[in-house]
Amino acid sequence: MSDRIKSAWRITWDPSGTPLVLLDYGDLMLAEPLIGQPHNSELVSFARALNPEGFHYGNVGHEIQFSRLDLSTDIIGPRNLMMSHLTVTGLLRVATLKIEIEGGDTYHVESSVLKNVSPSLAPENKNFLPWVYNIAGGLLVKI
Repeated sequence: MSDRIKSAWRITWDPSGTPLVLLDYGDLMLAEPLIGQPHNSELVSFARALNPEGFHYGNVGHEIQFSRLDLSTDIIGPRNLMMSHLTVTGLLRVATLKIEIEGGDTYHVESSVLKNVSPSLAPENKNFLPWVYNIAGGLLVKI
């Protein structure tokens, strides 16, 4: 497991309501989180125009993808953990996502939705369970 990364991030779902820490400081990760910023835009081709025209509709979102590895001492542990965690994440609706950088800044991503959470019980994983979370949200605010 030496190729895994220790988290310097804390990512919390609904920090002012019913907080759920999805990733904490020191957790093992497969890679650093990816944070993208899709812009709602369109490229339109007009009849007899030399080039298409680009339009930005003003909506800017944020997409966050991160992983977490849960360790277990037996082969049953990851299976139980997978099923119980999926019952919790299945109830998540629109909320604020809090992103903290250890020793650094804190941010909120407003109107966040959990797009996908994927556990992997592949045989090569043995006694650990890798999770990949995909979250989409709106406004990113530095707290």
